[in-house]
Amino acid sequence: MTSSAATNKPRQIPLDLPWPRYNRATRADFISSGSNAQALGFLKHAARWPDNRLALVGPEGCGKTHLAMVWALENDASFADRTTDVRDIAASGRVILEDCDRWLITQESEAFLFHLLNILREEGGSILMTARTPPARWPVRLPDLLSRLSAVTMARIKEPDDDLLEKLVTKLFADRDIVIRKRLSKYIARRIERRSAAVEAAVAALDAHSIEHGEPVSVSMAKEVFGW
Repeated sequence: MTSSAATNKPRQIPLDLPWPRYNRATRADFISSGSNAQALGFLKHAARWPDNRLALVGPEGCGKTHLAMVWALENDASFADRTTDVRDIAASGRVILEDCDRWLITQESEAFLFHLLNILREEGGSILMTARTPPARWPVRLPDLLSRLSAVTMARIKEPDDDLLEKLVTKLFADRDIVIRKRLSKYIARRIERRSAAVEAAVAALDAHSIEHGEPVSVSMAKEVFGW
């Protein structure tokens, strides 16, 4: 093909589709590695949580919500609607309260959690709380609540390791019906920012570039798009 022909090659315009195509939240779909092994172990043995309370702690985009959804599916738990009466929420018996470190910033939110913890303890219910920081560092001013939170068992999810990032790259491409070589997943994992959101953005960018230019995703494309 001549250079002029290549220049005139029609380009496909990537559609702004809602990816990933498969919005799954099962345990089998969760990517396990050394960075999240502790959290997986705690969720597998929820009956052993001291006081039936667990704080799932880890950086942004590390999989806390995915694991919370897994626990919800496997234990018939419900995500707390903070606009609902506390007793109605506790009635489900197993409750998930997300982003506690961001949410506990008012007297009302502190009172809400304090009463929820008390009711669940009285009725033998369980609660899974997620946050980016340990409970002892949440911006709580109510002394009795702070005391209870300081005693909550914590399961940490660490920053993604190389193995997890490689698996995540492969999975996110597979969600877009793209099969890639291990060389590409390894190449991206070694250079990408260690956040799932960064990996998702990289996969989306490469997919869009591939569609627009009619070329398969490759290491050379990653070099071109990201300047690595």
